[in-house]
Amino acid sequence: MSARYAIEKFRFGVYVFFPITIFYYFNRPDFYDDYIRPSIPVFYPTEGVNTTLPHTREGNLALLDELKQKNKQAKAAAAAASVEADAK
Repeated sequence: MSARYAIEKFRFGVYVFFPITIFYYFNRPDFYDDYIRPSIPVFYPTEGVNTTLPHTREGNLALLDELKQKNKQAKAAAAAASVEADAK
């Protein structure tokens, strides 16, 4: 019967201390500086970046054409890189 109580004590310890340990690990300032702070510009762009969307049909079409052009350039660059890699 004492083995059962020992396992229950272990489970209780895990249930109590696991969240505390996780909170301690992820709430340290060095973790924040190393992992969170570098990703902030990805989610919150700087003021110089245009983050507004057009509200008119012409603006939407212009944005669509711009995105298609960027996509075409990215595909061309990827194809050129794969041809270059195949040549080696």
